[in-house]
Amino acid sequence: MADEWDIDLSAVDGLRYWYKKKPKLMQKASALLLNRFAWGTRDEAVRQISALMTVRNPKFVNSRLRVTQTAQSRPISQQRTIAGSVAIKGHTKRGNFTGWTEQEFGTPVSRNRISTLAARKGNIQNQMQPRSRLKRANEVTTLAESALKPRGGTTNYGGWIAMLARQGYKGLVRIKGGLYLIGKGGGRLAGPTMPGRGGARKKLTMDAHLQLVQQFKVAQPKQKHWMKQARANYFHKNPPQRTWSGIVHKLMTPPPKR
Repeated sequence: MADEWDIDLSAVDGLRYWYKKKPKLMQKASALLLNRFAWGTRDEAVRQISALMTVRNPKFVNSRLRVTQTAQSRPISQQRTIAGSVAIKGHTKRGNFTGWTEQEFGTPVSRNRISTLAARKGNIQNQMQPRSRLKRANEVTTLAESALKPRGGTTNYGGWIAMLARQGYKGLVRIKGGLYLIGKGGGRLAGPTMPGRGGARKKLTMDAHLQLVQQFKVAQPKQKHWMKQARANYFHKNPPQRTWSGIVHKLMTPPPKR
């Protein structure tokens, strides 16, 4: 038993003929096709991110997923379209954002802390409160993270706090599960259990605890091919040959007479 296949070159011959006869229209059709592929993949990516991840701000997702179109005036050999996510680096309000690359490629994250549910008012679906964002001013440091080595070893919390204050550190520190504030006034402490010199200092309010507490163990992201799947979904729903035929038919059809 044997199978035989023949290659039908009629479609290729027709494409070659049209390219020679209508090079400008061919160039325009190619650009329209690439741009449609890019925008279609981008729309599928929005749906994939919503299905695979927790989306707290749909506007942010839409703003980060972008398309770079190709111009119809470019030669076909120079036409390129790009669909993907745009990262943010060093932004003063939003911080760093990698563009969901960790989820797409399963890349380990470098950060060592995340916000707690308290920073999201107890609901993982909520956006983080502005005062709780993990910016530099809100960071909590621990004795293990500090390069300072006071006399008495790691249990000399008072010496460690004093050294941090002399270094000009201002912010929260975590000691034995508690949070303590080093602020203005020569490194005075404010904490739920630790008194300062000359009497008990002002305790951290419950609001401050809820707003600034942070988790120090970050779970690595699970690999979720949101972009790869978006591209596959788009081409499954929109076969390239059918899309190309529709564009060609539209360009070759003369406009109606008025």
